[in-house]
Amino acid sequence: MELPYVKFGVISPGRHFINRVYPAMETLNFEVNAFFSRKGTLKGELSAISGSAVTDDITRFTTGDFDSVYISSPNSLHYHDAVACLEAGKHVLLEKPMTLKFAEAEKLVELARKKELKLAVGFHLRFHPALIEIRDMIACEKIDPSGIAYITAEWGGYRDRHGREGTWWGVEEMAGGGSMVGTGVHVLDSLNFVTGRRPVEIFAMRFPDIILEYTTSILARFDEFPAYATVSGGVQFPENSLRILTGEDTIEVSDLYGTEIKGALRRNGRVLKRYPKRSIYLEELKGFRDFVDGKESSIATGEEGAFVTKEMEAVHRSARDRNAVRL
Repeated sequence: MELPYVKFGVISPGRHFINRVYPAMETLNFEVNAFFSRKGTLKGELSAISGSAVTDDITRFTTGDFDSVYISSPNSLHYHDAVACLEAGKHVLLEKPMTLKFAEAEKLVELARKKELKLAVGFHLRFHPALIEIRDMIACEKIDPSGIAYITAEWGGYRDRHGREGTWWGVEEMAGGGSMVGTGVHVLDSLNFVTGRRPVEIFAMRFPDIILEYTTSILARFDEFPAYATVSGGVQFPENSLRILTGEDTIEVSDLYGTEIKGALRRNGRVLKRYPKRSIYLEELKGFRDFVDGKESSIATGEEGAFVTKEMEAVHRSARDRNAVRL
């Protein structure tokens, strides 16, 4: 049966939810029936936009009239919040990174399986049409994986070095990383998604050499090719592009990495398609609805989100020990 909408509860809604996710929910006629907030921040604004109550009681929240939960709490709380929702019989759309520990991510996957519930992770770039098109080209061997020389990916942006002080993003134990956790996990997942493959080894460097770094550079070795990824919070004018280079072609998606569908798909410098700016969260939420309904979807499953957490741990370990890490 096709679901006309999904009834959502929301944990720890912030600006990302208010500015990007909620407008997409409204467009799709999804209901938001409850909010859970530990600090009660934005309480008046949240009540105004949806008319839903805000509570700081997780038990009261999880007994609400909704079937799915969107979780955007601090990274260190993802596991705790997802367990509470799955135990209460709710499907879960969990913001990235899935958890800060691979062992916890595995437990969530097993719990969702046991409860026969859907668990997905918010890697929104899976719904960029350019990535889907390239993925199909690789899957159909229009781009031969064995002929790929290497792949490069970059997601940069600029943030003031003191801009996150006083927020949980500035607390090592809560954030779990700087640019690597903020955008790097998206880049890693995009490489897995577009190639249909997973790396077998990772080598990484970070600058400065601390958990809350500003720049991380990653070399991921897949069976057939290497991929180079750089993420940084210190770039004023980044390209934010993905490039796949073969012996015959260079396939590029310019201005790919971000929070909306935009950019252009090029082959050997020639523009094949341009993408007018539009919400990528509309597509992600449609994908989640299909996933809940048992239909085919590009949404990142719990298993796929858990693997990215495993990669993230490997990046941290490699940067710390200055050695390559097998996956």
